[in-house]
Amino acid sequence: MPDIALIGLYSAIPSVVSIVAMIAIGAHTDRRQRLRESIITLALVGAIALCLLPLASTSLALSLVLLSVAMGAQFSFIPLFWASVPACLPGPDVAKVTAAIATIGIIGGLVSSTSIGWLKTHTGSLSIGMYLFGALFAAGGILYAITTRHVVNLRPRKI
Repeated sequence: MPDIALIGLYSAIPSVVSIVAMIAIGAHTDRRQRLRESIITLALVGAIALCLLPLASTSLALSLVLLSVAMGAQFSFIPLFWASVPACLPGPDVAKVTAAIATIGIIGGLVSSTSIGWLKTHTGSLSIGMYLFGALFAAGGILYAITTRHVVNLRPRKI
């Protein structure tokens, strides 16, 4: 098999793992009704995997495992987080908070690629960017843990 085909197959592994992780973690969270704990755990696990990723640059297998864990955690985090917003703020404030969170997320998406490029240009390495985004993911999980510690209604709603 040509090298370019192998690169394509290797790059698909984290995405496939993410799909499986989203389904499995979502089902597990619904079954156990541990939304808050799952969100916090995913943020911290994803952060750790991102921060360890630069250290595994010489091992393809370890890099793929860490990238798969980081992507699985990040992509599993997103739907669980959005499911928790109405439980945290019942009533008319949900729409306002959802709009504010979405706006911050869009701004983050615009700034993140630029900041990675800027860091790469000025440091010559992508490692700082991985550490930065790992730290931001961990900070988000910690902030979520702090702001939801008194919310007792983080259970799925019956429709």
